Amino acid sequence: MVRFGPFAVDIRTWRLSRDGDPIELSPRLVEILVYLVERNGAIATKEELLDRFWPDVHVTENTLARAIADIRKALGDPADQPRVIQTMARRGYRFVGVSAAEAATGDPFRLWVEGRLALESLDPTRLDEARAAMEAAATAMPDYAPAHAGVANACVVGFEATRLTNRPDVQRLQAALAAARRAAEIDPRLGEAWAVMAHAQALAGRRDDAQAAARRAVALEPDSWRHHFRLALASWGEDRLRAADRALALSPSCAAAHLLSAMVFVARGAWDRAGAEADAGARIQDAQPGMAVLPVAGLHWMRGLVATATDRMDEAIAGFAAETEQSSSGLFAREFRWLAATSAGFHHVRLGRRNEAVTAFELAESLNPGAARGALGLQLPSGDSPLMDPSGDSPLTKRAGGLSPGARAAAVESALDEMASGPKVSDATLIRAALLAWTGRPAEACDLLDMLLRTAPPGPTAWSLAADPMFLPLHGHERLRPLLLAIASRAA
Repeated sequence: MVRFGPFAVDIRTWRLSRDGDPIELSPRLVEILVYLVERNGAIATKEELLDRFWPDVHVTENTLARAIADIRKALGDPADQPRVIQTMARRGYRFVGVSAAEAATGDPFRLWVEGRLALESLDPTRLDEARAAMEAAATAMPDYAPAHAGVANACVVGFEATRLTNRPDVQRLQAALAAARRAAEIDPRLGEAWAVMAHAQALAGRRDDAQAAARRAVALEPDSWRHHFRLALASWGEDRLRAADRALALSPSCAAAHLLSAMVFVARGAWDRAGAEADAGARIQDAQPGMAVLPVAGLHWMRGLVATATDRMDEAIAGFAAETEQSSSGLFAREFRWLAATSAGFHHVRLGRRNEAVTAFELAESLNPGAARGALGLQLPSGDSPLMDPSGDSPLTKRAGGLSPGARAAAVESALDEMASGPKVSDATLIRAALLAWTGRPAEACDLLDMLLRTAPPGPTAWSLAADPMFLPLHGHERLRPLLLAIASRAA
């Protein structure tokens, strides 16, 4: 008896059944099916199959194609999303299901499915589970490209879980690139292999390579909203807007595509368009169920940025508050809650609201301890008084263990050095510029930002300069406008 998934074949009679119920299929076609199953994922070429099953008859490849189509129909296995038999373009066919032997070692295909479900939950507590499941599936099925693509996805998501820290885990990103390349080598026509490769390359700053890989994924599977979304992620300017629009056309609930588009409009200073994208995405974010697949976050933070840029301070703070109050536990929820908390804190400092600033930066510190952006907020002035005064008597000083101003300044420098030693060099430069601006040196801040824009490769560097409350002291400064025009030009 040969078994795979819910199917079984009695090789004495060449009868196929599913969960014990017989399925009508000719003995020759059942024999072809068993031959593919017993090859354990190895490709059976067209010539090999024709020679074995039609040895004395002159038939064309169309005969074989019809035979495979009949087998698929009997199994309920669609050719465009195969679970049992996969077509290898111009080469042949291979079995991609799970045999009884594989099931005995833990059912690697089920592991792959479970790993994918864990990933799509974007639950940070399930990332190790997802990666372990994908790696087990890839080990058990070394020639199964989707398993390696699954490993790459698990590593990408694992990297993104560390993205808000001063020094993200680049080893996970390298592992993602290696697994994605392996998936593409095994099956160059697997769109997901190129899509996840694009995602990893974009996170690594290799935007040209990322766009090329994403475009290949889109060419292979043009109706996949995920591939268009990743093309948007890898792109900037008009290219990002087109890809995001296509992702939304295919999946109108893809709120993250609204976020990506809003970033471009913020960089361009197109506030009405940015606000419309943020509002549309926020409606989706608010309507998502508590256990949503691929939960989204960040749209209320984006609304706060747009309000900041257009001098609607109370509305901005309300937007940031709405983000920090979101109940989602998805992967990006903590990152955007942290960004919203620091954004609110900078507003409160600018407005001289010391207690509110203390509360906001304390929340930020609890969400992302030691992060440079939050550390900057902890040492900023509020009105004429330090937020954490030298006496050690301020509320925040007591909560933070009585750190002196010198220790707080050292904490900022340590955090910035940590960022600069990893993949966040540009982010460290932005925070240094903000520090200069808040300490009464706006011209020096603008010099540093100008240098950054002149040396940064094409892409979204400093895209939020006009809207991020971290740069409120630069608003109205004569040197700001040329910088904003340069950022807008980069987003064309």
